[in-house]
Amino acid sequence: MSRVTEPERLAVGASLLSRLLTEYGEGAISRETRESALRIAQSGDEPTQLNRYWRLDYARLDLGLTEQRRFITPTYTLSAEARSQGVLLCSLAEAALRHGTLLARGLGAAVDPHESRFAALATAFAATGFFLYVPAGVQVHEPIVLPSHIPSGSALFTRNVIVLEEGATASIVEHLESEHSGEQEGPATLCCGTWEYVLERGARLTSVGMQRLDPRAQHFATRRARLANAARLETHLIEFGAAVTRIRHDARLEGFGATAETTVIFFAAGAQYLDITNEIEHRVGGTTSETVVKGAATDTAQGRYYGNIRMLPQAHGSVASLRDDAMLLSPTAHIDAVPALEIAANDVQAFHGATVGALDAEQRYYLMSRGITAEEAERLIMLGFFEPAIARLPDESLRHRVRENLMEKIAATHART
Repeated sequence: MSRVTEPERLAVGASLLSRLLTEYGEGAISRETRESALRIAQSGDEPTQLNRYWRLDYARLDLGLTEQRRFITPTYTLSAEARSQGVLLCSLAEAALRHGTLLARGLGAAVDPHESRFAALATAFAATGFFLYVPAGVQVHEPIVLPSHIPSGSALFTRNVIVLEEGATASIVEHLESEHSGEQEGPATLCCGTWEYVLERGARLTSVGMQRLDPRAQHFATRRARLANAARLETHLIEFGAAVTRIRHDARLEGFGATAETTVIFFAAGAQYLDITNEIEHRVGGTTSETVVKGAATDTAQGRYYGNIRMLPQAHGSVASLRDDAMLLSPTAHIDAVPALEIAANDVQAFHGATVGALDAEQRYYLMSRGITAEEAERLIMLGFFEPAIARLPDESLRHRVRENLMEKIAATHART
């Protein structure tokens, strides 16, 4: 196959963008902004900490941006009860056309396309995405489910904006899935998006992202949240699929009494690369954050979690904790667990800790001595390892589904050995 030259690559990107604008229109992102973001994305400037374990260079990663790329459009539905309360759930294009003033409030947490190649890519090609607005004091009791089934080889580019007014409450659950066609040729499934949350005084939002994309897929997401006084954000990131996953989640606690709770669950197998960065910034006093991470890797998979707690000088009286535990199920798998603290205030409480280890041989021996097979013993140990994180998930049906997915991954691991 002949090498694609730089002018050809730039021309393909421009052609794709032109087709997208013809099919979907500018929406909430102008052509000028998109073209600028595309130049950033095509520059390939994405710093990567390469070492003898982590060999994937994001700057050289082929994203399969060909003129044959198929864009898909997910659908969003809202209950009649929620609509009767004034809740809005619509496409970003419709929000820009009909609800510009409300949408502008959500863009206050805007993701900057300059911060990463993938944020720029999502900004340039944001064909779809949703706008969720919950009026002051409204409580949406039923979770808003966002199923996104991606046909193999297709591309989903989204920009999602969420605004909860004072005292509002809502839950969002995204299921991101695709099926592997079995073909090894042609572009891989690509999902690239941004999420922007604005929670006003006393608002409460639970956001769940569960990803089970096919083994060739690429998944990139940038999430940014701003929390006002007494606002509360619970974020649960569950990553099982895709060949390459790169997630960045940032929460800025800007009001007294704001709280951010984050749960991360991942299991990397085969030759998967899974990379998650999570930063919680305490900008004022009296804020709280808690982060729990449970991850595992097997075969030749590579995982990396970088978590940072940042306390600004005005954050006196704030409390933060970060716990990151990882388990290796094969000698050729690798996980980097990197917790960090940046403390610029005196009167704060901040804790972090990380562990990386293998299955406990004594636990396995004890279970096998009670008549349990080696495979079943390992399954029980793994489920017990993940359970503290699973228990934090918002409802039993989701917890059950995560346990089932974990058992599938563990069973597949045993089948390959």
